[in-house]
Amino acid sequence: MIRPARPTDATAIKALLRLQHERSKYADRCGIAPKALENVVWHLLSGQKATGLGATLLSVAVRDGKVVGFIAGTVGRIYAIGDKAVTNDVFLVNEGGTAADTFALVDSYIAWARGIPQVIEV
Repeated sequence: MIRPARPTDATAIKALLRLQHERSKYADRCGIAPKALENVVWHLLSGQKATGLGATLLSVAVRDGKVVGFIAGTVGRIYAIGDKAVTNDVFLVNEGGTAADTFALVDSYIAWARGIPQVIEV
């Protein structure tokens, strides 16, 4: 099941981000700043109701009552100075979900982006 993230999902989302970092090419070269991790997750959660510049998406994939994946996106000005907007996918994580979950997460991102009037590129 894909649904909007809730504040109660923050712990699971942070755990998934830590796992992804451990597997990344940066794992041996860069740690995670705990405060930055906290800030990013809460920023993504808090911008979900916005519908313009600064809006965020945070959708989760849930299997057997557990968050196993998520997608996150943001809305910003084109080249930071444009009068139109672009969406940016920030994270796509799927641990323990299915390929169908991954596609559904991406579909949720695209539907969200297309629903924002200022966005001209997804």
